Amino acid sequence: MLSFATMATVALAGDGSATVQYPFDRVIGAAADAGFRGVALDWFSLRAAERAGQEPAALAAKAHNRGMVFTDLSALGLGPDDSADEPVARSMARRCAALGISVCGLVITVPPSATVYERLARCAEVFSAADVRLALEFVPYTAVRCLAEARSVCERVGPERCGVLVDSWHLARGGGAPAEVGHLAPREFDERARRFALRRGGRLDEIVGTALYLASDASSYTTGAVITVDGGQP
Repeated sequence: MLSFATMATVALAGDGSATVQYPFDRVIGAAADAGFRGVALDWFSLRAAERAGQEPAALAAKAHNRGMVFTDLSALGLGPDDSADEPVARSMARRCAALGISVCGLVITVPPSATVYERLARCAEVFSAADVRLALEFVPYTAVRCLAEARSVCERVGPERCGVLVDSWHLARGGGAPAEVGHLAPREFDERARRFALRRGGRLDEIVGTALYLASDASSYTTGAVITVDGGQP
């Protein structure tokens, strides 16, 4: 499923503040018209929509009416102050449930330690109760800078509690290569795959064929179609 990241419409300032540049309805409409069927929702856009009087369930209904679903929410942050961990986790987990989201991104801005692992495990339990799984991001400007470091953190916490968010953007920013994904063990992949019709995650060789078809002359008579290669996601 091709998913549009709403973070692309948010302007970030040097002090960490964010400006949501367009109304939610406009963003969803433009993404749907462009052929996207998924929406990777960011926290800033969600909060702006809520302040404008739109509840998460209503946002999910609007997306559904355009033939779209929310794929994930980004992101829960773990920083120096641990006092807000669980209240924020409960708040975000509740929103994920209302939006129909089963994955919430996670950013860690303090060096991993035994205390951080414990904090992360407690937050993961909160999300798990809402049938949501945490997905750890890795980028150089956080405390988890590459795929190897992210895997190490998830191994300490337990992959069943927190997985790694792996995509081309994070790999590129973290100085990684696609080949690194091939070293991931099956148990490190998202538990959501157990809900798919094929009950497993996909392999690269099962996906690349469709991409090659669309890029070749063989697809010259294919137009206006959405070709889904997702193992039968519910």
